[in-house]
Amino acid sequence: MLQAKTMIKKRHVYAPILPTQQNDNDNEGHLTQKQKQKSCHTTRRSLRFFRHAILVIIGTLIITLGIFICQTTPIDQLLVRSVQGIIETVYNTLFHDSDRTSYGPPTNLKSEFLSTYEEMLTSDKGVTIKDAMDPNKRLFVPLLLQNGKLLCRRRHKHKLSWFRARKFIEMIRMGLMQQKSNFPFSISSTNSTSSLEGGLPILLSEGDDLHCNVVTKQDHTPFPRLSWSIVAPKHGTWCQSIGIPSYSNWHFYHRNFQKQSDWVSKFQQNDEQYPWSNKSNNAVWRGSTTYDAPQYNQSSLNETPRGQLVKKGMEHPALIDAGFTRLIQKFENDKKAERETSVSKGMSMSDMMKYKAIIDIDGNNWSSRFGMLLCMNSVVIKIDPDFIEYFYKDLQPMVHYIPATLQNLTQAVEYAIDKDNERQVQSMIKAANAWCQDTLIEPSFVEDAMTQLVEYQKALEDMDESWREEWKSVKKRFTETLDDFVDCDDRNVVSYVSDFFFQ
Repeated sequence: MLQAKTMIKKRHVYAPILPTQQNDNDNEGHLTQKQKQKSCHTTRRSLRFFRHAILVIIGTLIITLGIFICQTTPIDQLLVRSVQGIIETVYNTLFHDSDRTSYGPPTNLKSEFLSTYEEMLTSDKGVTIKDAMDPNKRLFVPLLLQNGKLLCRRRHKHKLSWFRARKFIEMIRMGLMQQKSNFPFSISSTNSTSSLEGGLPILLSEGDDLHCNVVTKQDHTPFPRLSWSIVAPKHGTWCQSIGIPSYSNWHFYHRNFQKQSDWVSKFQQNDEQYPWSNKSNNAVWRGSTTYDAPQYNQSSLNETPRGQLVKKGMEHPALIDAGFTRLIQKFENDKKAERETSVSKGMSMSDMMKYKAIIDIDGNNWSSRFGMLLCMNSVVIKIDPDFIEYFYKDLQPMVHYIPATLQNLTQAVEYAIDKDNERQVQSMIKAANAWCQDTLIEPSFVEDAMTQLVEYQKALEDMDESWREEWKSVKKRFTETLDDFVDCDDRNVVSYVSDFFFQ
């Protein structure tokens, strides 16, 4: 670096004076100084370029070394995402214009939907995973559906690779590719074109919380948004969340299967490994503690739904094998709660098939494992839920599962393990498996994601019409300053590098 500076100095000292400078001694110093500044600036840019190039080369060597490690050592998906995030960050550092004009959302918008959308969209840092999962911060992932593409800001995109929303983005990308049209502009509606001028703004709730309190029946987010679950029909239709296929089911399918026909061999394998005659004659549940303060109202552990379930198991151990795998959230360091409940070793869903019945119950919100449990060869006992997934309406009690409450849970278990009911219970398992094979597959996820996106659009159209005119001006304002919109799942340099190393 010192040598480079010395060379620059010599270059300016011995630079020839131009004829125009010789004829104008008054401007000589001024012109020479401008030449010096320009030359120094050019040299500094060159040095920065070479530093970046060296960093890229070093990074490539490190990643190449990682390939050989990954080929011989099992690696967690989180590590893969970490390296992909590093690649994305380096890419943005080298090729993203950081001097872009900053933009602050206006404060005079009448529509809370649009003001929230702008607030999320114009966040320079984006939202962190911790922030997105915090129900008190009411944060969303902002997306834009326009011209047949799902767009997001470049500086948000590398964070989305860590987010649950990434699964939904993959579903919509595949749906748009299949439709070959500017979905959902093909919807026949008198107001659809006016409401969608400039594209469709999308808000997706990343965390578990719906912002809907089933105790007070209050929606704390008064506009439509996409979420992983919805409020159960028994509580009414006041919550404006639109349910979409969950990240957990999408991950479950792609982790275990490649195509729909793989389900057939999976069911056969389950029957071979866990035959009904060898199953334990009781029901099982494992899970962690949960605590939604607004809805449980400072309840003790044994007063929460999951706490009551474990208590039932302690009172009826011959019928119910229930236990917490860990105490977290409010009860993490609660020694009294630990003494009053049952803490057991963790258990995979496959090992739960050693029991004739598997109990399912809500957590902080919905139970994300319910759909997956219907793919097992044990009957599912579903505790009456407060929150459900979008597909819940397609399932029938006593056809696909055994309904129960915490009050009649022991009777439900007794029914499930009674030899006289074995034929009907086996019929429920077959019906549940058939539903699983038709629903928890990639084509169905994609179709359902697109369908729910249509429902979201309709919900926006039914909202106060004043937001439509505001949307036109909002879109114009942020496209003039936030010109870094990219396809959220495009095949850019980062995608190619990531795929080369990790596929």
